[in-house]
Amino acid sequence: MSSQTVAELALAHIMDQYASWKVSPIRTSPLFVAIQGPQGIGKTYLTRQLVSALEAHQIRTVSFSIDDLYFGYEEMNAIETANSGNALLRGRGLPGTHDISLGARIMKDISMLCDETLGTLAGTEPLCIPVYDKALHNGLGDRLPVSQWTSVSGPVDVVIVEGWCMGFYPITESELAARWERKERLGFPASLQLQNGMNDIQTINKNLESYVNQWYPFFHCLIQIAPSQNNYNVIYKWRLQQEHTMKAANGGKGMSDNQVTIFIDRYLPCYIFFGDGVKLGYISDDDPAGRPPWATRSLQINVDDDRVPVSTQRF
Repeated sequence: MSSQTVAELALAHIMDQYASWKVSPIRTSPLFVAIQGPQGIGKTYLTRQLVSALEAHQIRTVSFSIDDLYFGYEEMNAIETANSGNALLRGRGLPGTHDISLGARIMKDISMLCDETLGTLAGTEPLCIPVYDKALHNGLGDRLPVSQWTSVSGPVDVVIVEGWCMGFYPITESELAARWERKERLGFPASLQLQNGMNDIQTINKNLESYVNQWYPFFHCLIQIAPSQNNYNVIYKWRLQQEHTMKAANGGKGMSDNQVTIFIDRYLPCYIFFGDGVKLGYISDDDPAGRPPWATRSLQINVDDDRVPVSTQRF
């Protein structure tokens, strides 16, 4: 394909979507864009590039990560206790560890920070987006006090929300059982032991319902950055590179290589069981109502092991 970068491809798609969105007679909010990609692929860096480029085009943009919507330290401990034995919920990260209600409220408030001519709130009162510090409590993390949250004021034209599981959908019980039976062939980590077996996956499956119901309706399009040929084993390499870079910059503080491997092991099952929902949504008995709200307006950018684009696909 051409020599365009991930950022250039993503920007072109957003600009195209925004051109249609801003003249739509039914537009009553900013254009919400989701960015999904696995750990270490560069979602945060990409988002910074996109915000800068959009602002250069006088498109007022707000961005945040779903990482900043993790529950606080005490709430996270309570979740782990309530799900004792479920290694997938041992610490932050997976569906069920984000404050869905807080995220939905923030998205609703931002959706009101639209252009004055639409008769919606023009953003005279700032709202705040939480900030999560992963270094607190010896790396377990915690939400910072409200006084340290990021203030946002409008008007806003585009909202970018990035996260590794953005767009993941629950699947039917029969499909979950079928994938569980062939999980090793699908790439389930051999080192990951789930005390409650398939029930632990079912818990995550259930947790995803609130993301679908409370977050996804805001989004008009999604950009997925995906490993070529769905080679999710490359996530280990990318996440190790990310950790080594961080440790080189902060004097060696961070996880060992083995700890990074164990860390990624917890995430791989979600790609296996729920990752195709980004394109398919939740479809049962050929019911098209299960299609995601960003269907037909989204872009997948496939990258090689060095994160260089090799192909794109609209979906």
